[in-house]
Amino acid sequence: MMPNNHNRRHRPPAVRALLASVLVLVLASAVPAQECAYVGNHILGTLRLFTLPDGSAAGTVVLPDCNQGPCQLTEIAIHPATRTTYISQFDGNRIWVVDPTGAIEPTQIAVPGGPTDIALSADGSTLFVVTFGSAELVAIDRAAGAETGRIALPSQPRGLAFTSDGTVAATTSRNQNTVSFIDMSSGEVLDSATVDARPIDVAFSISEDRAFVASEDGILTIVEVDGGNIVDTITVGEFPLSIAVDPSGTFVYVANRGDGTVTAVDLGNGQTVSIEVGRSPVAARISATGLLVVANQLSSTLSVIDTTNGNAVGDPIDAGSSPFALAIGSCSATSACVGDCNSNGMISISELVTGVNITLRQRALADCPQFDANSSGGVEISELVRAVRNLLEGCPQ
Repeated sequence: MMPNNHNRRHRPPAVRALLASVLVLVLASAVPAQECAYVGNHILGTLRLFTLPDGSAAGTVVLPDCNQGPCQLTEIAIHPATRTTYISQFDGNRIWVVDPTGAIEPTQIAVPGGPTDIALSADGSTLFVVTFGSAELVAIDRAAGAETGRIALPSQPRGLAFTSDGTVAATTSRNQNTVSFIDMSSGEVLDSATVDARPIDVAFSISEDRAFVASEDGILTIVEVDGGNIVDTITVGEFPLSIAVDPSGTFVYVANRGDGTVTAVDLGNGQTVSIEVGRSPVAARISATGLLVVANQLSSTLSVIDTTNGNAVGDPIDAGSSPFALAIGSCSATSACVGDCNSNGMISISELVTGVNITLRQRALADCPQFDANSSGGVEISELVRAVRNLLEGCPQ
């Protein structure tokens, strides 16, 4: 019996050729999306976006009630698909929910107790907030904006980090001089360790078997997650406030507020190199392309550092008065699932063929408007590429 090639025989050569070209583009190249630095300004009460590495302004959103005086914007979390931006305001006991395009007025979620660090769950459905005054980890349903639970923490918690699967959280206690590892399924402390005075920030290693803790007395402590044993203590700069871990797992960067430097720590040998940045560096983040971005509060700038050589990339970026909260994310939103014609959360070959036919003007856009991610009125090659990635990797969650 001859195999059934009905679908193949009736697929025009132009469709097959375009499909092949799109697959080549997907498999041969993976161009990262344009990244932006998201900056929360204390004095201005704004969220500002800057393209990386050149620092071009990519948007400004004024937070209501914040532009009349200082607002202590402490941390930022970005939903990777929608770009919805969450900003903790310590003195306002609230979380700002911001559309970075400015199309939707910012809203607020009340979180009493002095919110400091925040993070999204691995699936993006839950926002976690550390409260410094009430010493709790608050869980908020992201879609509903409603609290779903609280976990008691040691007093004066400040830093927050999660393992990649979200099962374990690490938090620091500023006045108890500890870091605690919490089982998120039970809310129980698995292990804890005493570190140097007044720990502020915490981050997991790439392997997630160790945690890095920065303390205000100028020490970076390396702690085993399983057991809480101290592996090493490393002297960094004055008043370290923020930690960034290189994706390769070979370096850790510590922003030192007191001396205007970032300390690069070589995890292979424990040696350190001091990199000069601006005045009062308060936050450090690493982009997907390997750029270290540092917010300098008193210089009102962002420093961009090439992590391959420790050199500055261009001039410092004018970030507006008193930049403090910092995150790195895409400059543009990702469609829920480009090419998902029937909205079932997955892409089929037939849907991909529909997109190709729309590109070739052999079918109408109305047959699958989900391909038109940029609202251009048609389907572009870049949108077909995104659809193929959704087919191969699954729709964004």
